[in-house]
Amino acid sequence: MTFALIPILAVPFAHPGMAAAGAGLVSLPIVIHLLNRRRFRRIIWAAMDWLLAAHRKNARRIRIEQLLLLLIRCLIMLLIGFAIARPFLGALGLGKLFGQNRTLRVIVIDDSYSMNYASSGATTPLDRAKEAARKLLKMYGPDDTVSIVLSGYPARAVIDKPTYDHRAALSAIDEIRPSARATDLPKALEKVQAILQQDGAPIGQQVTLIGDRSRSAWQPGGEKHDALTPALNTLAERADLMFVDVGPREAHNLAITDVAARYELVGEEHIIQFSATVHNFGAEDARNMQLKVTIDADRPGGRTVDQPILLPVNKSIVVLPGKDETIHETLPFPGPGFHTLDVRLVDRGSDSLGDDLLAVDNQRRLSMDLLSSMRALLIDGDPGQMDTPGDAETFYLRVALAPITGLGGLDQLAEMESYTLRPQVEESLVRSPGWLARSNIVALANVNLLRVKDYPDVARDLSDFVRAGGGLMIFVGDRTENAKAIDLYNELFYQDGKGVMPAKLVGAVGDPENRSAGDHIEIAAPNHPVLNEFITSKKEALQSARFFRHMKVEVPAKSEAEVLLQYTGGDPAIVVKRFGLGHCALITTTADTAWSTLPLKRDFLPLFHKLAYYLSPADDMTRNLAIGGELSESLTVEEAQSGPKLTIPTPDGPRTELLNARPMEGASPLSQRQFEVAYGPLVTPGFYRLEVSRLTNGEPVRQEFRYAVNPLASAEGDVRTMSDDAMGAVLNKKVRQVKTADLEDSGAAALTGAREISKILLYCVLGLCLLETLLAQRFGHFRE
Repeated sequence: MTFALIPILAVPFAHPGMAAAGAGLVSLPIVIHLLNRRRFRRIIWAAMDWLLAAHRKNARRIRIEQLLLLLIRCLIMLLIGFAIARPFLGALGLGKLFGQNRTLRVIVIDDSYSMNYASSGATTPLDRAKEAARKLLKMYGPDDTVSIVLSGYPARAVIDKPTYDHRAALSAIDEIRPSARATDLPKALEKVQAILQQDGAPIGQQVTLIGDRSRSAWQPGGEKHDALTPALNTLAERADLMFVDVGPREAHNLAITDVAARYELVGEEHIIQFSATVHNFGAEDARNMQLKVTIDADRPGGRTVDQPILLPVNKSIVVLPGKDETIHETLPFPGPGFHTLDVRLVDRGSDSLGDDLLAVDNQRRLSMDLLSSMRALLIDGDPGQMDTPGDAETFYLRVALAPITGLGGLDQLAEMESYTLRPQVEESLVRSPGWLARSNIVALANVNLLRVKDYPDVARDLSDFVRAGGGLMIFVGDRTENAKAIDLYNELFYQDGKGVMPAKLVGAVGDPENRSAGDHIEIAAPNHPVLNEFITSKKEALQSARFFRHMKVEVPAKSEAEVLLQYTGGDPAIVVKRFGLGHCALITTTADTAWSTLPLKRDFLPLFHKLAYYLSPADDMTRNLAIGGELSESLTVEEAQSGPKLTIPTPDGPRTELLNARPMEGASPLSQRQFEVAYGPLVTPGFYRLEVSRLTNGEPVRQEFRYAVNPLASAEGDVRTMSDDAMGAVLNKKVRQVKTADLEDSGAAALTGAREISKILLYCVLGLCLLETLLAQRFGHFRE
């Protein structure tokens, strides 16, 4: 057997500073030796000749003895410092001959839902990963410390402080359960890096990754892989890396990757526009499937539809390899309030998908709050008679949101109460406690903020309103086109792209008096839910409207703002932006006919009806959450004091937990909802239910919020494995690949480590002390 020669200066230490101190202590015996040398003056006298002769005879022997003792004492000081500094050598070479094995071992286990793939007649990859981790623990030495990290989102360390207790590590491995998490390898490797750097000790370090090498986790390309490669490179510089493959050789999967539902209300009828997307991650056609949709399956007391709805009714779903198939249907709902949808992918005539071996993504859930009434607050910047068409700025907008059959005065608009969307017109912005809490949508129609008292506070309240989930429409006009008004809108609402308004106002162009000229509008976002029904619209409808004047705006290039409609000249006509939990729409023309003929067209009503519902909290998805996220709800003081109670689904059945309400940070003083509750991270898919109480007419009334929690990433359903060559390219020869069956083969496992030699050095110090004592006595005896 041959050993590599290791230069002494290359030997690493756990505490390099102590090694340097030990080297410094070597000077102490030398200094003492020099200080103790006798200082004398030469005096010649008769007996000196005899003494000098004797001295010359023994001088060489005495010098050698003193130097030998000095060397031993220096070596003792040096070895004491080195022992405290804890030097170690590699497990190969000199370190294999002597020393105490000491290695920090970090095991990273993928517990994402792709690890639940139940191959026919075999265990799941997660079961095999746990067994591989147990084998590794048995192979580690008693002086090795162990940490365990799980790479399912959010990545977390179940043993973050390295422990010598291998039984505790074994228990932690046994407690790992199947999950619905996505893979988060880059963050997991960040956790590993933090563990390796905890005490700064460069002892032997090894990181073992155990996973299924699925494409969703390792496929090159995309943000996840861009973060993964540098993380592996960084770890490879300081630790031995090994990947244990526990995945199936070939796998296929079908998954529901998206479920969406929108409702549009006319009168009190609730009709749901439902869509679901199925993706085929396999290599063969998927046929003979249906979607099974159950409404309110989770409602206490079993309030469900008599029969689950099977979609599509008259044909089965066919999905080609690597392709999506989206199913669109219309569903009736039993009325306002919270409702849930449970959507499952099943074989025709069955309650399950028999050939699919990864069940967690065959089901998705949806929660919706179907409001019994939706209030729209219309702020009229150019008020007039509401019973005269076109006199008031908001006349056509109010009619579009609640299309009444007559045009009588406001006292004759009782028919409006039969509509879910109920607009209320105000001629001025007057702030009062809770002035926005009573509204779901606010529209500013040609409002000159300079004429509004406390306009900075109004702008702040409206921004907070949208951030909390409300909807805001901003219409321009002759009262907002002067330079001061434009600057004020940009300052308060646009805020250099950071505010609620989706675009920057530049200035008005066109001549509203010249009705013989003008632009038309074009659809810029045909797939947007506001416009998807206008694609086949004829020229005499939406696109036949004429626009004589409009406000030019600038939409930032890198912005979440989206242009829905644009003028034929290219300028944006309607721009929308998500802000916080809500939306804002900027309409660059007037709400009345002063600048265009759009309000006179038959498509004006459905356009702004759909836009209102897009902006409203009815379209808000904050109660549709993902694994790893957090559930939160804003509450009034009464609701916060009622003892909020959350029902949580678990594999063993639902359990209830009391939540503590806390003051909401950044809440507007005028808002009724000053408190919030939170729960997370969410780890189990299913329906969650939050119960609070509020006083109505002096009596406590239970209020219920319902949430749907789904797996985070639809891409996690891609359980197809990387080829050996592709995986080798990703690991870039810095990570050794090992099969589960080869773990016990010492050649394949090659568990490298480090041999700590502190004890050996201390034994040497003890031996040198004894040697120095014996030699000092012997040399002193001879001198006597």
